[in-house]
Amino acid sequence: MRSGFCVSSSAPSRAGRKGKARQSKVLTILHRSGMPLTMVWIDRFRRGGSMKQLTHSGIYGLVETSGLLLTVRKTRGPYRGLLDAPGGASEPGDVDMTATLRRELLEETGRELLSIGAWHEFRFMVTRDSSGNPIEFVHAGYWTCAVLHPSRAGGEPAPPPSADTDATIWVPRTGWQNRMDLSPLLRTILAAADHLPGS
Repeated sequence: MRSGFCVSSSAPSRAGRKGKARQSKVLTILHRSGMPLTMVWIDRFRRGGSMKQLTHSGIYGLVETSGLLLTVRKTRGPYRGLLDAPGGASEPGDVDMTATLRRELLEETGRELLSIGAWHEFRFMVTRDSSGNPIEFVHAGYWTCAVLHPSRAGGEPAPPPSADTDATIWVPRTGWQNRMDLSPLLRTILAAADHLPGS
C-alpha cells in the first residue's frame, strides 16, 4: 500500500433542459496509505431539489471504566448536542490509526492512551441529524476498546472545549439502548461491542 498524501478532485456536470447545467459536484479527498482522511461533500440533485451528502472517516475509542462509558458532547455537525465516542479524523503527521486515536483522546479528554484492543471496522448511513432534519451522512472508519491513563496528562485541568466538543461525560454502560442522547456512531459501536467474545 502506497504511503504519503495525495489529493484527488473531480468536477463533473450534467446539462439539463436548454443546455443549462442541472447537476454539478466537486469531490476532494485527502488520502494517506489508501485511507480517506477528510470529509467529502457531494452535491446531488433529486426530483428538482438538492441534497448534500457528507462522508466522514474517523478513528474512535470505546472507553469503559467500572461500568461507565467516557463520552464527549458534540457541538456541531449531524451529532450536535449528542454524546459521542471520543475520536476523529486522521491528520497529516499521524503515522497510523493508533497515533490518530492517541492525539484525539488527548485533545478531547486530556488523558493519555495506555493500550488498545483489536480494531473493528464500521460503516453506516444517517438519514436524520440531531434536529430531525433529513440528511445523507455516511460515517465510516474504525473503533477499538481503549484504556486511558487514570489522570489527566501532566496533572493539568481539563482541556478547553475543542471545535467539535464542549464536555466529557461519563454515562452508565447498562441500559444504553434506552438512552436518547447517544449519537448513531456511539450506538453502532456499543451494539457491536455487546456481541464481542467475552462481553
